Amino acid sequence: MTRQIFQLAAMVLLCLPTPACAQKSEEGRPDGKALPVGAELNICNDCPVFVRVPDSPKGMRPIRFVAKFELTWNNYLAAYNAGRCAIPNPHTAISSKGPNDLLADVKSLYIDWPASKLGPVEVRCYIGWLQEKTPYIVRLPDSKEWEWFARVGRANAKFPWGDDPDPNKEALCGNARVEKLRIPPAAMGVSRGHMHGVAPGQFPPNDWGLYDIMGSLYELTSVTISGEEWYRQNPDSKFAEQTRNEVRTVVKGGSIYFCDWSENGISGQSTVYTVDDHYSFDVAIRLVLIEKYGM
Repeated sequence: MTRQIFQLAAMVLLCLPTPACAQKSEEGRPDGKALPVGAELNICNDCPVFVRVPDSPKGMRPIRFVAKFELTWNNYLAAYNAGRCAIPNPHTAISSKGPNDLLADVKSLYIDWPASKLGPVEVRCYIGWLQEKTPYIVRLPDSKEWEWFARVGRANAKFPWGDDPDPNKEALCGNARVEKLRIPPAAMGVSRGHMHGVAPGQFPPNDWGLYDIMGSLYELTSVTISGEEWYRQNPDSKFAEQTRNEVRTVVKGGSIYFCDWSENGISGQSTVYTVDDHYSFDVAIRLVLIEKYGM
């Protein structure tokens, strides 16, 4: 009896990881599960803004927040300034002036524009840096998770807003409005190689407050497939045949640079592979925050 009393007292004082303590800790955090859908979470200065989304369906990881925008250069350079992550290679000399001008070139990258040149090393580095600042698990979404928050919970929607294309809601290939939004990089003092897609927030968000789900740039997921599998899915593609030995990462959401998005909408996808530590074409990064208690 005495031993049981002692154990109970220890649990109360230390809040050992019992279900009751876990629930109390989760709901007691200002950024916790109790926040309403649509509430925004700011982890730190220059960190991505995250939006509280509805609880993810059974069978998915317990996602609590999704990044409001795609990761920008301003976001990424916070990790660079902390001495943690490097400017992505092979684009170190951003304007090709040489290594002595690197710092001046980096200054030109303080822009709210998708960080499209990050390779696998930089993405992992940034996730690790951001992970240290939040009790949530920071991850890329997998393809099913991406489709879930793109559709805002509607099972079969073709686009975030419904079933029909809408040039007023998408920064996608063939949209005449996109060309007006693509500010010439020279006008901003940034090399063309580091400004792809369009600036975030130029089109309306989906119903959960997430911007640029469709278009601007394809968004990276955590799903990989073999080059052989990709070739089997695309037997008529000469390029797929030539790259059968490359492991590929699935990307979602369409792009202003590729015009095959309209047939499948949200369910459509493409793949990238790694060339010299960077992806085979420019991609955007949208991170999710996962509740540890649900893992």
